[in-house]
Amino acid sequence: MEQNKDLLLDTLDKIYGENSNLPFLRYSHKEINRQRRVRFLRQLPELIRDRYLGCNLFDADSLSGLERYLYSILGWEDAEEQIFILENILLHSPEATDHPVPSREFTLTAILSQTERTRQRPDFQLRLEEFLREKIPAHLRFTVHWLPPKELALFVKDYKAWRKAWADKDDKEIDRTGEILKNNLIRINIEL
Repeated sequence: MEQNKDLLLDTLDKIYGENSNLPFLRYSHKEINRQRRVRFLRQLPELIRDRYLGCNLFDADSLSGLERYLYSILGWEDAEEQIFILENILLHSPEATDHPVPSREFTLTAILSQTERTRQRPDFQLRLEEFLREKIPAHLRFTVHWLPPKELALFVKDYKAWRKAWADKDDKEIDRTGEILKNNLIRINIEL
């Protein structure tokens, strides 16, 4: 019976061109893994439709389609792990000359929480980074950074202030909080 459930989930994966049972995605307890896969497959039509949508900047709690997809396939909706996808160009004013990369409008940065659980699983970070690169459109430059809890807490504080400024449509606050966020990311060697 258990094998039939897994075969059904595998078939549904194939219908959508997904694989929610990659070895690095699996939880050690089979039933927890199965529940994660079922939740993901239930959400999949909406996730596929919205995968390439950015977040709604005017809603401070909005996630991008890619962030929602990743939370779902990883089973991190209610977990301590966090995912943030930044569009680098949003942290630079249109007239900015402080960055030598001419194509920052085609650059995304993923900030992921480095928790005890993500560190305990062999090759998890490497496999997840490979998986992310497969899911990102080929024309985008994409970097991944894992932040330990203290650095992540500072990032989240700055990020939420910046997103709130966007939601409030306060241009001066967007510039001020964006500059703080950008400088703190650069300080921990994250190139934007």
